[in-house]
Amino acid sequence: MIEEYFRKRFGIPKNIFSRYWILEKKKRYWIASEDVKRADLRGLRIEVIGMLLARKNREIKPTTDAVQVFGRFAKKNRIELDEKQFHDLLRGLDIQVKAKAEDGYVILFFKQAPVAVGLYRQGRIKNVIPKARRLKL
Repeated sequence: MIEEYFRKRFGIPKNIFSRYWILEKKKRYWIASEDVKRADLRGLRIEVIGMLLARKNREIKPTTDAVQVFGRFAKKNRIELDEKQFHDLLRGLDIQVKAKAEDGYVILFFKQAPVAVGLYRQGRIKNVIPKARRLKL
């Protein structure tokens, strides 16, 4: 299901996720190497396995880590930021942009590298970068 979301929303081919094991638990999607699925983990107390890929509340929100790893495969709903927009984003500010994107979560790029996720609505990107990852200037 989550692979279909990434395909429809961002144009990321489903086969990109074929080498991974995706687990849904408590409205969260975790992704790990297929090797983890085959490993004998009996007797271990495991809290989580892998990287948090996305959270599901009213809509699915990809994590910053997920877009930094898989965002390079995105074909749509991706927005390239200029230097000022990127610095504003890192400071926790919302950004005005002119972009060809659908309302909803978008992958933000700086110098052609995926850096973050943002919530795009009518020409404005709402900053959803975790406060711990923002710059204090």
